[in-house]
Amino acid sequence: MVLGGIAIVFIIVAQYAESSRGISSAYLLKWFDARGMVRSPQPGSVVEFVNPGLFVLTDKGAIQWLLVYSVWFSVWAMLLALWAEFKLEDTLYLGAGFTLGVLALELFSLPLSFLAIGIGAIAVFALRRERHA
Repeated sequence: MVLGGIAIVFIIVAQYAESSRGISSAYLLKWFDARGMVRSPQPGSVVEFVNPGLFVLTDKGAIQWLLVYSVWFSVWAMLLALWAEFKLEDTLYLGAGFTLGVLALELFSLPLSFLAIGIGAIAVFALRRERHA
């Protein structure tokens, strides 16, 4: 249930950042520079091009990270809800976890959320039918 809530927050922040950042705004670079976390180039120094490191941080990269983890957390929220159904745990957590996961996916992609609802409904139906048979 918590993963679904975190996924919703991540995807809302990512969508807001994507809509407000503009083209090549470099907001993160400016934020780090204002706090003294980035070295400014020396006056009169020569510009050199280097390969970006593995952990390069850009606005686009941060937004991509938020989107990837929001989808990842929402999928895990839905899978853990189905696992709770399999283990015969309280259905309150099953419903809330699955619903929050689907809501996060809905913010990301509407067809993907409908697919997740369908797959989840079929899985719950199969688990409950097997249990009562």
